[in-house]
Amino acid sequence: MSSKRKRRGPTTPKPPDFEAEMEEIALRMADLARRIFLSRPYSRDVVRSLPPVELRWPLDFRGRAKEDRAAGRRILEELTRHIDDAILGHAAFRPGRVYCFFCETSDCEHAAPRTPRDVFAGFGQTGQPEWKPFLDLAIDRRLEGVDRLSEGTSRPIQLLMEKEELVGDRLEAFSRGDRAYDLRGQLTLGYFQQPNGESGPERFAVTLQLVRSSTRSRAVRLGLNVLGRLPDGRDVRELLDGSRDLVFLDLVHDAGGRLARINQDLKRRKPKERPERAAEAASRLLRDMAQGFGRRRRRRIWRTEHARERALEKERPTGMARSDLASARPERSFRDRRDKTFIVLGPKGRVHVFSDEGLHVTSLQLDRRSLDARIEKKRWRPLDPAEFRDVLERAEAAFRAASPEPDAPS
Repeated sequence: MSSKRKRRGPTTPKPPDFEAEMEEIALRMADLARRIFLSRPYSRDVVRSLPPVELRWPLDFRGRAKEDRAAGRRILEELTRHIDDAILGHAAFRPGRVYCFFCETSDCEHAAPRTPRDVFAGFGQTGQPEWKPFLDLAIDRRLEGVDRLSEGTSRPIQLLMEKEELVGDRLEAFSRGDRAYDLRGQLTLGYFQQPNGESGPERFAVTLQLVRSSTRSRAVRLGLNVLGRLPDGRDVRELLDGSRDLVFLDLVHDAGGRLARINQDLKRRKPKERPERAAEAASRLLRDMAQGFGRRRRRRIWRTEHARERALEKERPTGMARSDLASARPERSFRDRRDKTFIVLGPKGRVHVFSDEGLHVTSLQLDRRSLDARIEKKRWRPLDPAEFRDVLERAEAAFRAASPEPDAPS
């Protein structure tokens, strides 16, 4: 039995898959860039903020290996410079730590506060960061409110410090053209309180620094560095998650949005203009932060006092106003100078407020301390007998008009 072999025609070569080849090259380039990046110190600290790089690679179609190798070296230099600039601009500014010019790092023991009450006090002659308890710094500067600070109250005060006071001419020996940690000023705040179980609240201070970072490529950016240690040992930046309602957290949140706009403006500026513009913006932002702290602190004090007073009111004893009025005495009746109302005191701290027309405005309950404070400050003026009788008559008439008695049966 014979078999016939099937004759095959000439095979067509498979076209090269240029797309897959280019994808492979792109993946290898990205992998190379990442390995270069991770080989640098502090790279993992800035991996989320490293900006992407756009590379230009001239290709010679004549296949000259010498020119292609030269282009590859230039690309590697450009990529390495981009990575080093980004790390220099971010790593020297390490969140929660100050750059130590003496040790040339942010990792040394001098770079962070030692205790919860420490704030940054400036650089020493050797470039080493110095830390002091906020109370000591406040006493040295004779800050208003330092007496309350030493007594342990929960009303924080602030100290604004400009660059000259923190640095002066002490860092000239450490200056470089590409200095990556240029402290422009700071706001120190304290004391705040952290609950601590049965032992009661413990106090801590916060340093908010504005830092200018620059790089070899002449990029300039401003950043806010939040420094401090909580009584339980954690970094104060852990409060930035919003778990606590503290006035300095509002400042940090507001400054973040403003810094983003400032840094966008710096990118659009000519390289020679950037350092001066950054210094001006930092100075304005620091002053605004200090003013904002004062406003927010006053509002919070008012809310705290108001809440305490309202809590003391307990249940408003409105229903007792008419019966307490019937047994009122002249020595327990007053004129409120501020609100232009009349006050009649009842038993158990009950306070009834009437208008000039005798209408019942409101009733509340205050403790003895709050009552005495209003009298001592002369906010409440005692009524003379004639005024007292007049108030009683008008108030009783207003009550009768509001709830007239039913007609007697015929």
